[in-house]
Amino acid sequence: GGGSRGVAGSILPTLATLAPNYVGKTLEASPSLYWALSEVVNKPLKFTLVYSDPLKHGIDPVLETTIDKPMKGIQSFDLSAHKVELKPNVEYQWSMSIVMDPKQSSQDIVASGLVMRITESDLPKGVSLDKDNPTSFEEAKLFYDAMQLLSKKIAENPNDEALKKQRT
Repeated sequence: GGGSRGVAGSILPTLATLAPNYVGKTLEASPSLYWALSEVVNKPLKFTLVYSDPLKHGIDPVLETTIDKPMKGIQSFDLSAHKVELKPNVEYQWSMSIVMDPKQSSQDIVASGLVMRITESDLPKGVSLDKDNPTSFEEAKLFYDAMQLLSKKIAENPNDEALKKQRT
């Protein structure tokens, strides 16, 4: 999926964004973005959302915030909780960083992904969405919507290994 940076060969936690290796799309104005942490860390995590094209949209972060007590496992970051709405057909880069040394950001462990909000009119011809079927979102290349629906279904059915396997 998304990219990551850290210290090679060290015994440090793994941080990963659950993002494709292309621009993941969503129909949601304020989607949830998913990430995973291999273990509990006693360091703050920083979430950053920026425009992918700073010359066109500006260099200031759309959102930058800290998560003080990150947990192990797959977690979500809900943009609606921060009153952030993505503009349609604008590409954004989002990242999670473990702040290893607040004075030296080059030591941070970073994972990132790309997201773009589209409208239903941007969907390929012949695509129909079943709002209760994650596979229909996958087929429509709506990565973040499929991930959000799968995660919701897993929360409702925590022992369903097939859903967990599908999300993986």
